Amino acid sequence: MLLLFSLYFNLLLSYAAGLVPFRYNFRKRRFDTCKPFVPVATVLLLLFAAVQYRLGRLPERMKIPKVGMQDILHAVENLVLNGNCVLIAVQQLLFLETYRQLLTDLLAGVRALARRTTVALGEQVQLLAQLVLLPCATYTLHVSVYLTLIEWAEISLVQAVLFMVSLIPNIAHVNNFYALLFVQRLTLGEINDTLADLWTICIRPGANELLPPSRRLQLHLQQYQQYAGSVQKILPYYSLSMALYLLILFQELMSKSQKIKSTVHRLSLIPGQDRYFHATLNTFLLSLNHSMLKINIAGMFTMDFELLTGVQLTFQ
Repeated sequence: MLLLFSLYFNLLLSYAAGLVPFRYNFRKRRFDTCKPFVPVATVLLLLFAAVQYRLGRLPERMKIPKVGMQDILHAVENLVLNGNCVLIAVQQLLFLETYRQLLTDLLAGVRALARRTTVALGEQVQLLAQLVLLPCATYTLHVSVYLTLIEWAEISLVQAVLFMVSLIPNIAHVNNFYALLFVQRLTLGEINDTLADLWTICIRPGANELLPPSRRLQLHLQQYQQYAGSVQKILPYYSLSMALYLLILFQELMSKSQKIKSTVHRLSLIPGQDRYFHATLNTFLLSLNHSMLKINIAGMFTMDFELLTGVQLTFQ
């Protein structure tokens, strides 16, 4: 229940912020392209940036006097938030069909996870905190700080609410990306667990299973290839606007991918399996090697497992 509530909350927030330029088809349970929705969503998203530019300035009179480069730092913050809104609007137009498919797959994936009830309560609470509690707390904090610093004679509730309004599409955009990779991370975990179970079945003598190991391995290979295809759709759309945030979530996916690769290698060492089993293993290993996650950040550098491990060693 928490899983679906968190996702629906973020989708409603995304609709309000102009991040979903599609009509939802309740009968077919998918997002459909609708021409009037695209310009309306784009204008709404740019409107957030325009309002932020117009009202997102610190007043001259404050309870605590301004110091140093406070105005310059706040102007840079506004520039980053507003610039990211424009970037998101452009990316939506460039990757319209890909984005529609990603949102449809996200809804289908979360509903499948909710039906299977395999997601631990801790994971659901983590998603609730990221998609619901964090946006509400962040925006409330900004409004509260603004009301605390402003002289009572100059307080305007409208100004306070709209002071950092472009945070809303930025946070919703981050959370859409988080939800997409959250589902993929859970999918990777399930694939790794089933591969580990398959290893136990293969080494257990006299195991009587409905499906032969080679057939089960083929199904897991198809699941992994589907996962790899979904991730390769996600990364080009989010790579530029989410470059720094990727360092956190990308590492989780890479870690699980390495575990799957290790499990498949262990399966290749089990003797007594048929030729089809070993052929599928070889295909699985090739798929793992060719679908290694790499992200090109605006053509400047490539983020992959070697970069992440190098960053970790540097900080250690």
